[in-house]
Amino acid sequence: MTITEHVDKMRATHHGIKSGTYRDVVTRTGRKYVKVCLVLSNGQITICQFVDPATGDIYKPRSWKQRGRKIGNLNTIWGENNYGL
Repeated sequence: MTITEHVDKMRATHHGIKSGTYRDVVTRTGRKYVKVCLVLSNGQITICQFVDPATGDIYKPRSWKQRGRKIGNLNTIWGENNYGL
């Protein structure tokens, strides 16, 4: 799964977007990671995840600039994998 597909699934299924708390899910590309951010209904942006584009690993944010612990992988977080298993 690509980062774009991941973001599209988040847009379609995120409870905050459906309830109106968030307006959109956007990405910001950094040197090493892609930040997946939520746009609040008042226009503010909050970080949701860091994604490593090389491995597909997904991390919680520790701060706006620093990743936290690993929470999954793009290939397994939605119950899918690329290995046909």
